[in-house]
Amino acid sequence: MVLVTRSCGETKAGTRRRRRGAGSFVLAPGPEELRTIALASGFSVPDLPANWKALVGIAGLVAEEILSDDTDDAGEIADALHLKISDGEASASDLATMGITDIDSCELSYEVVEEVARILREGWQVVQREAII
Repeated sequence: MVLVTRSCGETKAGTRRRRRGAGSFVLAPGPEELRTIALASGFSVPDLPANWKALVGIAGLVAEEILSDDTDDAGEIADALHLKISDGEASASDLATMGITDIDSCELSYEVVEEVARILREGWQVVQREAII
């Protein structure tokens, strides 16, 4: 399961106002759980790639780099990410999901960066909307 935070703020329904509480959280299923649920419900679902955790772990960093530098070059993105990681700018949870245990000897595969960039671009409108929120 994945822990998802909800944003705080006021909503207005007619004339009545409701306030969502600060620090409210929702447990959302992760890719493995979603696939299991889909299969149990009779849907045809492709297998998850063997490196799906690394893809998820690096996706936020790749999206940030694409948004900040507007580049398509996987090599440039990988080099920028390596610099961010070595400078301690990546979260511990992202590093753990990517399987990086030693920052000094981590290597980012250009192929993985390129795959994540391709996946993000396929759903780029959603990525941009989420970046604005």
